[in-house]
Amino acid sequence: MKGRRIATVFLLVAIALLAVGFRYVLRNSASFQMRQWMEPAQRLLLLLALGANALANGVHRRLQPWPVYVVGLMVLETLLLMWMGTSMAPGMNGRLVFFGALALSTPWLFPLARLERGTRRAYATLIALLPTISVVVGTILYFLGNRILYSGRLGAIVRLQGATKGDYFAAMAYAGVLVAVHEWVRNRRGLMGSLIFVNLIYLIFSGGRMALFATVVGVVVYFARSPVGRDALWKLRGWAYLGAAAVGAAMVAYAPILADRMSGFGSDQFSFSGRRAIWADYLDHFLVNPWLGRGLGAGQEGILNRAFPHNEYLRVLVEGGVFAAALFLAAVVLWSWHLHRRLSAFDRPFLVAFMVSVGIYAFTDNPLSATYLSGFVYLGVMLIEGEALPWGEEEEGG
Repeated sequence: MKGRRIATVFLLVAIALLAVGFRYVLRNSASFQMRQWMEPAQRLLLLLALGANALANGVHRRLQPWPVYVVGLMVLETLLLMWMGTSMAPGMNGRLVFFGALALSTPWLFPLARLERGTRRAYATLIALLPTISVVVGTILYFLGNRILYSGRLGAIVRLQGATKGDYFAAMAYAGVLVAVHEWVRNRRGLMGSLIFVNLIYLIFSGGRMALFATVVGVVVYFARSPVGRDALWKLRGWAYLGAAAVGAAMVAYAPILADRMSGFGSDQFSFSGRRAIWADYLDHFLVNPWLGRGLGAGQEGILNRAFPHNEYLRVLVEGGVFAAALFLAAVVLWSWHLHRRLSAFDRPFLVAFMVSVGIYAFTDNPLSATYLSGFVYLGVMLIEGEALPWGEEEEGG
């Protein structure tokens, strides 16, 4: 029992640390080389915590991390490119291959480890609270002289960032909304109901345009797939209207800034995502070797471009070529299908909503390759035995 509790606390701490982007908090005090290791270190800490839970509680043997096996093939493919000495991205080395493999593998590992019974509420509450924790830490840092809480332009606040990068904060809020919705439907807790709207307001002021769109899609798909969710929403529609009014007011308040951002701050170059130049550059690199790619890790910042691709499909195409990208996409679908079969009927709508919205999100951001992991952590939380269904309900057929 003590070992299980230690493993649980270890994983809770590792999840809580996702609220802080150490790479950005320490941008003026840590060396470039040290900052490059900070995000991988957060992933490794999560994996160590998962390993501790696997040792303490066991593993789900029927689940297979199919995308991870494809990443293994991409490693071999990269070694082949290194041996051939052609089409490899400049500056590629073992560290970048490791970073690339870690980035594309981590999300699919969270459902493997069994978690301690009775802990679903703790994990879900923490994930839904991550944006608030980030804001609190960012506010403290702000008063200590670290201006990471928000980004600005010409003296105006443009994006709320919490204690991390704006894109990462938006991703935390996205996952926080979806998790809060599902947990509120599950047990009607007032805290979760409040966090739905608090996280939506955070998301609006984060300026994450695609994150907001993916969230809306995720919520719509969730209620379309969940009869229990629709019933709960109807019964408490008065509170839902009140919360929607608060979110609408936040949207109206942020709309002028959003319009400025989408127009390039007066450049008259409208863009929904602002990624076109990055995509064009990465597409050119993909065309150098479309079948085998430029090597796993080539999509890291500063290798082929100063930024991530901000498109996971393009990233996998650049790093592994058409061959690996097709296998990776098929593996994600297979992994999702197997996990769907393993979940209770109550939890399946969340998986469908999450994977559909992540698939959309991945067109203009890095929900796999950057530290956007809180939603994937929750997929493992839903597998905690004895807690898959709402209290007092039993699935048909036992």
